[in-house]
Amino acid sequence: MPWMLWIIYCLTGFLPIWALIGLLAFVPFSKNLHHFLQKQIKRETFINSIKNFVLFSGLYLLVLVIAVFIG
Repeated sequence: MPWMLWIIYCLTGFLPIWALIGLLAFVPFSKNLHHFLQKQIKRETFINSIKNFVLFSGLYLLVLVIAVFIG
């Protein structure tokens, strides 16, 4: 879901259009999601949700910082 919001933010002008480069992180995200959907045992898949959160939040922060310096 946050990836869809990222696209919407770019299309509405909230984020610069070059921020779509951050969607390249969807590849590792989808691997973690696939692992989570195969085996939904919290003890084993909780770390994947943390990794996905850190990956998304870090990329979002990086794009916003770059946008501040460029624009």
